[in-house]
Formats: sequence, C-alpha cells, structure tokens
Amino acid sequence: MLLIGLFLLSVVAAGLSFSRWVKRLDQPPAGTYRLPAGDERTLFFKLSQKSIKGLHRTNNIRAHLGIPGEAAPRALTVRDTTSGEWEKKIKIAQFIGASQAASVENNVVLLLETRIPDEPALYGQTIPLTFDLDMILPRVDEGNPKAGREEPARANWTCQLQIMPPGYARIYQRVGRISLITAGTALALIFLRELLRKKPSASAPPA
Repeated sequence: MLLIGLFLLSVVAAGLSFSRWVKRLDQPPAGTYRLPAGDERTLFFKLSQKSIKGLHRTNNIRAHLGIPGEAAPRALTVRDTTSGEWEKKIKIAQFIGASQAASVENNVVLLLETRIPDEPALYGQTIPLTFDLDMILPRVDEGNPKAGREEPARANWTCQLQIMPPGYARIYQRVGRISLITAGTALALIFLRELLRKKPSASAPPA
C-alpha cells in the first residue's frame, strides 16, 4: 500500500507541477527571459507587423547585449528559424480584395535561436537584449488586390535577459522531474514485488 500511495502521490504532484499557480512561483516579469547560460535557446516574439498568414523572409537580423561595464553593446549571434521563402508557399494573387486583409493577415511571429554567454560574472544579472530585424512581408494590396505586394519592413525591440547558471531549471520543472522519477521508481518496485510473490519457492517440493 505504501508503494501504491507513493506512486499516486507522485503522479498528482507531477500533474500539479504544470498548473498556473506553481509556474507563477518563480515566473520572471513580463518581457523578461530567464535562461541558462551556455546552451542554444529559442526565444518567442510576436511583432506588431502583419503579413499574409504571418509569413516573412528575414534579410538581416542583429542582436546586442547591453552588458553593464562594457563600453559598447556586445553582438550576439542569432538565427531566425521562422524565416522562409514564402513565395514557394503561397501566391499573393489568390487573395482577392483588400477587404480580406483582416482575415488573411496575421501578426508576424518569430522563433529566434541564440546561444547565451556562459560567464559566471553574468549569472543572475538581468541584461537588456536588443534586436534589429530587416524583412520582406507578403501583404494584401488595396490598389492591386489580385497581385498583392511585397513590403520591406524593419522591426526593432528590446527585452530583458536574465542569465542563469548552466543546468538551471524553474520550480515547476524540478518538481515535475522529481515526481516522475519517484513515480517510475515506485511503479518498478510494485511490479518487482508482484513478480517475487508469484515466483514459486525454490524449496517447495515438486508436485
């Protein structure tokens, strides 16, 4: 009964670890990304610019960290994984009439991959991270709705990056991980106990 109770308790704890109130325990402020150093990480951004189906093609993207004490912002290598040759996915001419712009145009969403600097002096610091992006957007054209248009656009924004030591995990991630390990261990012990119970005794006389 003890193992079964431990298993059930662990399953409940794992489920609760993903609840909103647990995630809020150490949730970073709005506009702040709390990420471990050293690994390549993906940042999610939703821009104010709109395009057909939210598609875009990135021509150039720059990122800089404003590290305190350094004379100039430090360049950060970044890659836009959502950029694509949208001309191969859609034909602007299929969208007839600018009146459809509200239904076919969506905000551009970015998934940017970058590697966080692994420097112990930066652990725990919150540093401004600035992005500058040049892109081409497919748009519905009011003057020529059957053809549409390609619109050059530029976006510039700043977020806050809190750099944590390598291997950092938030509370809900740690609770979920420990709970799943405990549940798996308890389940394995339950099966092992049942197998040992069903195994015939070696000293029992043959039938």
